[in-house]
Order: sequence, then C-alpha cells, then structure tokens
Amino acid sequence: MTAFILVPGMFTGTHVWENTAARLAAAGAEAYPVALTGLDGPRGTAPAGTDLETHIADVLAAIDAVGAQDGPEDGGQIVLVGHDYGIHPALGAADRRAERIDRIVYLDSAMPRDGVPALAAVPDQSLRERLAERAGAGGGAGTEGELPPPAHDAWQRWGSTAGLADAALDRLTALAAPQPLGTLLQPLRLTGAVAGVPTTGVLCTANGSSIEMVQMLVGFGDPADGGVDHGAEEALHPGGLPTPGCEVRVDEAVEPLALDLGHLRDHPIGRRLAGVGEDEHVGLV
Repeated sequence: MTAFILVPGMFTGTHVWENTAARLAAAGAEAYPVALTGLDGPRGTAPAGTDLETHIADVLAAIDAVGAQDGPEDGGQIVLVGHDYGIHPALGAADRRAERIDRIVYLDSAMPRDGVPALAAVPDQSLRERLAERAGAGGGAGTEGELPPPAHDAWQRWGSTAGLADAALDRLTALAAPQPLGTLLQPLRLTGAVAGVPTTGVLCTANGSSIEMVQMLVGFGDPADGGVDHGAEEALHPGGLPTPGCEVRVDEAVEPLALDLGHLRDHPIGRRLAGVGEDEHVGLV
C-alpha cells in the first residue's frame, strides 16, 4: 500500500490536507498529514528555538512511524509531498531517509538547494530583505520570534487565491498560525542522498509558472547546482490552485499541460524537471 506523507506550507497545519487525506483513503491509500511544530494547535505555541531542523525532525518522525508499520519488505511505498515551504523540511528529511522514500512531490514550491534558507523562496522581496537584515544584525537572536500570519485580504502576497471560496479563505485565516522565523532563516543542509529519489513537480500557472518560464530557465542555464536529478512520469493535478488553504488534491492524476523535456535530458534543468525517461514531463496546473 502507498502511504502519502503530506507536509503543509507556511502558516498552515494539517487542516489544509483534510480533503486530500479523505480522497486518498477512499482510493485505498494511506495519508499522514504532518503537524509541524508551532503550526498546528493554538497560535503562538512554537517553543523557543523552533527552526528548520525542528520541522525536519517532525517529518522524520512521520517517515519512521510509517516505516515501522509498513516497511519496504511488505511492499509499502512512501510518497512525500511538500507544499510551498513544506518542501524544505520534506527534502531535509528525505535526504536522511532516502532509502525509504519512493517519490517526492513538489507542490507549487521552490526547488531548495543545499545551504539556502527557505526565506529565499518568500515571494515578497521587501519582506525577504527585512528578515535577512534582522537576522544579520541580531546574530543568533535574529532568528527568534515569529512572522504573523496574513490577514484575510493579504494572502495574495503569498500566492494566488483565485478560485478559493470565501468560506475557505475565512477558515484558512482563522486557523493560520505564526511562522517561526528560525524555520525561514536556518539554511537547508543536504548531503546529496535525496538526488536519487524520483520526483514529481506540480506548478501553479496562477503563481507565474509557465511553459515559457521553464524553457527560459533552461536557455539561461542551471541556477540550482546540485538539485534533484530524477523526474516524474506523470503530474498530479491538485484540483484547484495549490495555494495555502486550498483543498489540494494530489490523488487525481490527469492529463496536465505538459512540456516534453526529452530533448533536454542532457541539461541539468532538464534532468531535474523531467528526468531521463522517454515520456517524462513537468506538469502545470
């Protein structure tokens, strides 16, 4: 049986995976949303010192728990899904349990690199600069504290909310939690072990992703040296824009808008996004 370990993005907890988990269970799979420290439960409950390593430990605990129930000798598979910020702790954990992970799904996320903090993927440039300046000026103390969650009308600064019902946005705002700054400022450390794990990329066109953008990146060369090398055989449609709080559904594979990267197999980005197979591609939704 396939087990999906679902890692939420910034400001969000396991509640964003409720619909996904129900659909996966109905399809005969297992779903394990990960409660990241400080992002589930009452606001402001993150212990002092909560950082990226804390969240990596949360994901490792989920992987180990699933492995204890259904190991590879039993035919069980683990698919690790990281949404938005969640791809950072997901990759950090997968790098340490690469032999247990059968696939990683990048759900509307950046492609993290070794030594680069999650802050680099924050879309608001002014916020990135302020937080980086604060961290530099405060030393270790600069990573303490929390980033308040967006107000009801401010979610679009973090990603497209097009198609999200008002009631869903209300619930998202009500359940949003402050993001511990240490999770954004601590660099991700990868040994390279995760590079051998097959990956699927799901990009959101409403957030600016496009076929043209991918082609342009390929034309300019590889900006992320040492990234993931294996791609996906199919893309998973999220059934809605994969912004924080959307009812993301990664269990329904559909025909995506696809870029055939077969002719780019020898290029680093081509290998990262599309792998080396004959029919592999990157999906856009």
